[in-house]
Amino acid sequence: LYTLLGSRRPENCALVRVAGDSMADIGLFNGDYVLFDRSDTGGDGIFVISLFGETRVKRLQYRLADQKIFIASENAKRYPEPEVVPMSYIQEGHLLIHGRVFAWLHRHPY
Repeated sequence: LYTLLGSRRPENCALVRVAGDSMADIGLFNGDYVLFDRSDTGGDGIFVISLFGETRVKRLQYRLADQKIFIASENAKRYPEPEVVPMSYIQEGHLLIHGRVFAWLHRHPY
């Protein structure tokens, strides 16, 4: 497991189980586990977040000029449009960014 961490500090890393198929287009499936770095919360990328208390794994893209954050799924057929929220959601506590995903584990059913 430590090999997956690379240069990340183990105390900053956490694991969460994925529920749903919203990230299936990148090979992240229901029941998989994602490893994320709680000390890495800035910039664009795939993150573990909570939006109004609901924990999700999503792609975030910041649009600084518009003061907006695009929250996108990676399942074009089911979720073709991203959610768009104001950056103020972070300060207001509606959007929590728990950390950047850096690896995931897929468990086969056999």
